[in-house]
Amino acid sequence: MSALGAIGAVVRKSILVSKRSPTATIMSIVIPLNFLIISSLFAIGGGTVPLAVVSHDPGPQAQSLVQALNSSYTYRPVLVSSQADAQSMLNSGAVIGILTIPQNFDSTVNSNQNATVTLQVNNFESDSLFDLVRGVSVASYNYYSTTSPQRLAAKIGYSFTYPSTTGFEQYIGVAVLGIALFLGGLIYGGQISSREFEQQTVKELLLSPTSEFLILVGQAFGSTISSTLAGLLVAGVIILVFGILPLYPLYLVATFVLSLTISNSIGVMIGVLLKRLQFVAPLAIGLSLPMFLLSGVFGPETYSVPGVVIVAQLLPGYYIVGLLEYAFHGINATPFSALYLVSILAFQAVVAITLSALILTKRGLSTAST
Repeated sequence: MSALGAIGAVVRKSILVSKRSPTATIMSIVIPLNFLIISSLFAIGGGTVPLAVVSHDPGPQAQSLVQALNSSYTYRPVLVSSQADAQSMLNSGAVIGILTIPQNFDSTVNSNQNATVTLQVNNFESDSLFDLVRGVSVASYNYYSTTSPQRLAAKIGYSFTYPSTTGFEQYIGVAVLGIALFLGGLIYGGQISSREFEQQTVKELLLSPTSEFLILVGQAFGSTISSTLAGLLVAGVIILVFGILPLYPLYLVATFVLSLTISNSIGVMIGVLLKRLQFVAPLAIGLSLPMFLLSGVFGPETYSVPGVVIVAQLLPGYYIVGLLEYAFHGINATPFSALYLVSILAFQAVVAITLSALILTKRGLSTAST
């Protein structure tokens, strides 16, 4: 039998194993989508922290300040008519704080004096506290830059790198696709190779004239074909939910091919090492989710501390997420070009296939001899 014929036979057998056990498909879809839902809820809730605003001055300056408060991205102003109602909302946890505009706000500002606006904050948690304080500070600056720019000693001029800004939910959604591709590949590859050991059919494969490398290639290719469907389904959900289409489809195809090649090869290696299907899924989840949390799911990892960045750049997830963000949004989530990311993933794919073949040869020969 020719090399292509041998690979084809292993591919067909691997696909048949995947069809008989839909567990890999279910987990490859459900786990990433659950992660997407949790992350989206986190992102949506983080920008809608309510802040009670009580204005005791109906004048135009006070109203301008209220409008400036509405421009914040870190909290949601809630106009409250009385101080007592606002205090009750704060005590019950309905708002994170109370911003009070005094009665003499307009007269004080118009007389070129400093008006005092009080902010009472529920400082139960530092992250929310700092977000609120920063947001109110920015709103105060926006108020003065609009109504009294002459009173500012310095003014900030904004410039943007990209013509449009990617929403946080859209950024996370694309990154979750990377989790789906990698996790699916690990589970599919591990399922196919571990089944061979559980059913004792690996001996037949290793005693055949087909080399261990061709067996590995066939198993990896077969599991890649099977896991592609799960990846496409997750991609379809993300496209429909967030209404985004890839700006560079060829890079998206390259990400699919390379990430699935890497993950399925590693999955086959995991299956060969563990030889039991029941251990494959927990290990796949334990490897993929932490890796992607280190690889820029919530934002460019280069903003993190140097040690984390070094670890992230050793992992495939860093390059998968970076390439997906470029393919969909045209943004550079890493310091590297898209072609460089493709080349690194291609190199990692070769390494993954080679290591898997070596392990299959070593562990397989010991199994065949028993």
